[in-house]
Amino acid sequence: SITWHAPTFRNNEIQGSLLGARGLEVFGCTNSFTVYNNRIRVDGNALVLSSAGNGGSQPHVLNNTLISTAGSGAVISSGSTNVWFDHNNIQSAVYGVHFGFGTNSITSFRNNVIRSGNYTVYRQTATTNITFASHCALKRSTAGALAYWVSAQNTLASLQSGSGRFASSVVVDPLYFNTTNDLHAYAMELDMAGTPIAFITTDIDGDPRHATTPDIGADEFTPQLWADAFNTCGAADAITS
Repeated sequence: SITWHAPTFRNNEIQGSLLGARGLEVFGCTNSFTVYNNRIRVDGNALVLSSAGNGGSQPHVLNNTLISTAGSGAVISSGSTNVWFDHNNIQSAVYGVHFGFGTNSITSFRNNVIRSGNYTVYRQTATTNITFASHCALKRSTAGALAYWVSAQNTLASLQSGSGRFASSVVVDPLYFNTTNDLHAYAMELDMAGTPIAFITTDIDGDPRHATTPDIGADEFTPQLWADAFNTCGAADAITS
């Protein structure tokens, strides 16, 4: 748990096997903070933002991979404000991102990949406001509603209609390299399907982002196609429709 005013947390690997343990909690930060290029894998909630940020700050959560084997990928609650949550890859047993109690405001929720065992996005109450939410890849790995936006949203179309958000998003399995420890994604639908965010110019590996059509997720990648005749992989063309 980090409570001082303007921390930067980057390029870390956090692992924990204690049931219910949190990977990283940012609590009570009243100024800007930055959480980026981290790889977190725990049994509890991977990332928790609680009473984090205020109206004059811009907290950033960018280019992270968040794995929870028994909890949620991220929980944002208790009056967290003005949060930018972009270009993250999430694999969770329960909720992908849980917007909990309190009056929370999310400035940007874009270019995220979420694969979860329950709701991919869980907006528990109407007191969470999200200004921009788009270009996300969502996948529920079990039967049930895709998301919850004050009420259950069974499909992407119903989520878009009910929220007025999530334009240019897709429902697709991201094809993570390994759901337990490596969230590099390989689904072609993610390639060049994001929207540019001016200050995010590199990915989690330090590779440059495409200036106009970045990939959805934490990693910028080139899809590969298997050439059976030559027993090799080669670059695939980008999906354009």
